[in-house]
Amino acid sequence: MNTNSLSQHNPPLTTPIISGVGVGLRTPHYSEFISTRPDVAWLEVHSENYFGDGPGVAVLEKIRADYPISLHGVGLSLGSADVLDDHHLKQLQQLIARVSP
Repeated sequence: MNTNSLSQHNPPLTTPIISGVGVGLRTPHYSEFISTRPDVAWLEVHSENYFGDGPGVAVLEKIRADYPISLHGVGLSLGSADVLDDHHLKQLQQLIARVSP
């Protein structure tokens, strides 16, 4: 394998990698993270749960002030033969703009 071709396709990271343990943020955890701010390095959320303007988005924006967020998309079906859903991608783009993962 030619390693030179790999470096052309993998540009250097522009954001730092966060070290430490992260956890998956789920609805039952909201009040705990808002009230006590547990000592966790970062939080992972399923991006599709925060599409649109539902109440979860406002909570995520509040929690985002204290924790870095990692988005875990499960609805793009990247391993399938289906074409990408433009509406889904647009919603993901809007969420990224709101929470700056």
